[in-house]
Amino acid sequence: MDADKLPSRQKADVLASCRSSYWTLYEEKVMNKKWPIIMFLTMIVSYLVGCDGAIRVKGRVYESVNASSGLKSIAYIDAFDGVPPPHLVPVKGAEILIEPWSPEKRGEESRPELFVIKAKTDEKGYFEVKHTEAPGSYDATLTVSCAGHLPVERIFKHDRLDHNMVVVLVPEPKP
Repeated sequence: MDADKLPSRQKADVLASCRSSYWTLYEEKVMNKKWPIIMFLTMIVSYLVGCDGAIRVKGRVYESVNASSGLKSIAYIDAFDGVPPPHLVPVKGAEILIEPWSPEKRGEESRPELFVIKAKTDEKGYFEVKHTEAPGSYDATLTVSCAGHLPVERIFKHDRLDHNMVVVLVPEPKP
């Protein structure tokens, strides 16, 4: 059948039919194979562009009831596994402060309250905090204080998502 010899209405129908079948063929042969790849690449790019870092810290704060004079409070970060010794008792209400920088970099942020994480321990001395932070590896500072105890400040490397901490506070020396 020669398309030039057809009346214009039939010619238009034949052309529309050809375009329609060409598009259907294109969808079946090309788009069905490319669509999953396009979606996968879009998801990867979205993840890389919008990916934030985070920090999660959980742990316990104890008081050393048999501490001799001259001892200092101490924090174990990602290094203490197991059951604490019997001379440790949980501290309720200890204030936890985690800063995503080392002490010498304090004051460099224009609004540090947006980045500082604060928490208090419960009756079992437990605390847990989660916060969105800059991605990457950097020094962070843990500060723990509680009335009647010597405070402790410890710099640690934030190089993973989760950190476990055990803090042992020593009572303030009596005058």
